[in-house]
Amino acid sequence: MRLKLVWQLQMTFERENFYKSMVTDTEKRLPNQEVWQDVYYVQYQDCHWYMKFMANEDGFYLVSFKKNFRQLS
Repeated sequence: MRLKLVWQLQMTFERENFYKSMVTDTEKRLPNQEVWQDVYYVQYQDCHWYMKFMANEDGFYLVSFKKNFRQLS
């Protein structure tokens, strides 16, 4: 069920859903290694969702996925 929901949410993404890009915590990575994450806020079926993705040399990954209780603008 969750995988299907993630896919459905991704299919609704628009430029306005992008919130920010950020680098992962420094204590969790090697020196001179930057790992970027993109955060999206999406409204879907009367719920607000927070989704965070990370890309590295191995691929593109969903890092965090949860209902968001923050008011979307």
